[in-house]
Amino acid sequence: MATDLNISIPTADLEPKCATGVVLGQNVTRLRKERKLSKRTLALMAGISRPTLHSIELGVGNPTIQVVEKLADALDVEPADLVAKRP
Repeated sequence: MATDLNISIPTADLEPKCATGVVLGQNVTRLRKERKLSKRTLALMAGISRPTLHSIELGVGNPTIQVVEKLADALDVEPADLVAKRP
């Protein structure tokens, strides 16, 4: 018996939450690549999951300040550097 499933994935979850989240994601991605780290390696260094890091880099994650601090420590920068817009 075949069933026709009409499953819809909400795209709102894949859209950036705010400008600060986008800046955070861009900065984390840039710093990770400058350090030649994979997402998996940075996630392990920061003690977060790779999917969490991926969502942060896309600008759709909503990390706690503790997660931002862990990422900053792993990237050897200040937390403020992760949310600062580049000139």
